[in-house]
Formats: sequence, structure tokens, C-alpha cells
Amino acid sequence: MDPYNLHEETILPGHDENRKYPLICRAMTVAYVINILFTTYTIFLFVRVISSWFPAWQGHHLMRFVAFYTDPYLNLFRRILPPLGGVLDISPILAFFTLRLMEMMLLGLLT
Repeated sequence: MDPYNLHEETILPGHDENRKYPLICRAMTVAYVINILFTTYTIFLFVRVISSWFPAWQGHHLMRFVAFYTDPYLNLFRRILPPLGGVLDISPILAFFTLRLMEMMLLGLLT
């Protein structure tokens, strides 16, 4: 028996579950949106990397859209890590790693 009622939750009439922890619900919503945005951008990066193997795809309007949003980010890493032998571009590996690190840091700020 808990004399201070620490282990039982008291729900007042007319209050729903989400009102008990409004900051937690907002933080979870923000975390979910951050996760969706980073996942979407990761998919864009993946599509951009795969499309670079097929030059015929570069002129397609969808690929131009993806390149417009991913190339500035990838170019940051291409300046740091130029293609090996002028052919093998491994900068997307660093870009994926950095993107994941940024996501984890942002989500860590919410906890």
C-alpha cells in the first residue's frame, strides 16, 4: 500500500490521457517528424547515389529534382574527400554517416 499514492495515476474527470503529459507528447511528435524528414532525405541520397550509376537517368525530371536537393549536401563531402582515382566517389558514405549522426544528436536533445 502506497500512502502517498505515488504509483497510481489519478485521472480527473473530463481529462484525456494526452493532457497528463503534454510536453512528452509534443516531444514525441517532434521526434517523429524529425525521423520522417531524415529518413526521406536518406532515401533521396540513396536514389541519387544509385542514379549516378545510370547516366541515362540523369535527364529525367525526378532525378533532377533529387539532384537539386542532394547535390549541395554531397558537394560538401566531395570537397573534403575527392573521388579515389577520379572514379570512385566514397563521399556518400561520409554523407550518410554525418546525416545519421545529426539525426541522433537532434533526437538526443529532445530527451
